[in-house]
Amino acid sequence: MQLMGTKMFGKKRDVLALTAVLLLMASVLATGFGSTRSQDLSQEEDFEVEITEYDDEVVEGEEVTLEYEVSYVGEEEERQDIDFKVDGEVEDSEEVTLRGSDYEYLWEHKEHSGSVYSVQHAEIDGRDVVFSGSWDKTVVAYDHYEEEMIWQHELHDDSVRSIQHTEIDGRDVVFSGSGDETVIAYDYHDEEMIWQHEMHDYSVLSVQHAEIDGTNVVFSGAIDNTVVAYDYHDEEMIWQHEVHDSPVFSVQHAEIDGRDVVLSGSGDGLVMAVVAYDHHDEEMIWQHEVHDVSVYSVQHAEIDGRDVVLSGLGDGTVMAYDYHDEEMIWQHELHDGTVYSVQHAEIDGRDVVFSGFGDGTVMAYDYHDEEKIWQHEVHDGTVYSVQHTEIDGTDVVFSGGDYGTTAGKYLTEYVHEGQFIWQTEEGDAGERNLRVSSEDDEDGVASTVLKELYYLTFEVEDDEGEPIEDATVEVNDVEDITDEDGEAVFEEMDPGTYEYEITHDDYKVEDGEVEIEDEDKSVTVTMDEEKAIKEIPGFTSTLLLLAMVIAVTIYKKKGR
Repeated sequence: MQLMGTKMFGKKRDVLALTAVLLLMASVLATGFGSTRSQDLSQEEDFEVEITEYDDEVVEGEEVTLEYEVSYVGEEEERQDIDFKVDGEVEDSEEVTLRGSDYEYLWEHKEHSGSVYSVQHAEIDGRDVVFSGSWDKTVVAYDHYEEEMIWQHELHDDSVRSIQHTEIDGRDVVFSGSGDETVIAYDYHDEEMIWQHEMHDYSVLSVQHAEIDGTNVVFSGAIDNTVVAYDYHDEEMIWQHEVHDSPVFSVQHAEIDGRDVVLSGSGDGLVMAVVAYDHHDEEMIWQHEVHDVSVYSVQHAEIDGRDVVLSGLGDGTVMAYDYHDEEMIWQHELHDGTVYSVQHAEIDGRDVVFSGFGDGTVMAYDYHDEEKIWQHEVHDGTVYSVQHTEIDGTDVVFSGGDYGTTAGKYLTEYVHEGQFIWQTEEGDAGERNLRVSSEDDEDGVASTVLKELYYLTFEVEDDEGEPIEDATVEVNDVEDITDEDGEAVFEEMDPGTYEYEITHDDYKVEDGEVEIEDEDKSVTVTMDEEKAIKEIPGFTSTLLLLAMVIAVTIYKKKGR
């Protein structure tokens, strides 16, 4: 289901709203709304070895390739020897160094009565506040440490799709975009609306504030295919662009090379694009259509001096795109559902790309190594929003998802991927137990079958027991010619039943079946001699000449 399609956000939504209510009621009856999961999400130090791929059947004498993965969660850096064993005997070993980290579940709140579409952290007056916008039409301010709600406003008439906090003129302002087609600016301290604009004709899906040349600008993207730049102080539209041909799900401002750029992602299943737009010149810089599905989230990040545009897609992929070269850097397809949110963060010198998915997971991905760092499944449903922030030296990842949940976690898991290759030898045949393990984990177990192959030998002779040379022996479309001893040998044969055929110009054709069980097989075949007419020198031409003479004689007699 496309979450943010136009049918979900127009004014004509009575039937859909009723359906949503019925589905919500069903969910309440089935699971008990607001109940907490009984699972303990805290986790002690953990070290796990897993075999991810291996050859489950090979021929003895060939190589067995086995790939494995080591995941580690712990506070201290860890070095471990990873052993590859065959039937308990060590065949190979590798030392790996695994980075230390914490893995700790922090909290979860259910102050909303519906799905949480947007989350953001902000430090306000020394207080760590987590803002969230929800399907239930409300915005909540929540205290990270006290784990309690600070306030909740209900100023929107439809679901809140996007929120952002910013400080303007010493005032803490919370912006929110809604399915009611409006953007609201709300005073955090006074708990009252500052203003509300209705510049869009359909649901507002994304909002972002930026200060540009002393002007406080609020950008917004909506289902009406437009992006609006709005002046916070003058309360009037600066510009509106209609470059997209489909709903705009995400907008972000970035200053690149002194240029104020507004990035936006869109799509409706037919037209999908990311657009870079010049705020001052009010013209498109570029548009890339690398995606063939809707773009639900875009973010700019400067990584190693390179301007990168990250995007989350409807087909479960995350893409990194070079702003200047206008080409894809990489794309990963590690999720099973729509990617609704992406964010970049630098953690301990490592560039990490966070993403939230329709499969209920949040993933941390290494930008440079192009590999998964960790993936958590704290949510019971779709994850619509993720944000990383550092609080008191701790890296915290907030995420909002279905069932009104907002989860705060600090997660770092290190994953090492490796490979072992085992060169088998003759005599290794049979089912062999393979194990990749360390001193802390013995669970990486698999088994492979090494097949022993056999020789199939044909001994071809005549009725007097003399070997027949140059006979053609065909077994399953494979041919061999008998040698001076009348032998034809077929190597590396699997156990089974085979059909054969033996031919020679001077002998009748011989055919039959032969079965190979658990040893080499030798078959003796006797061929009967048969002199064919064509095999008598000069006989064929003589016979043809005689036939022609007889035919001419008969013709002349009839003519008389």
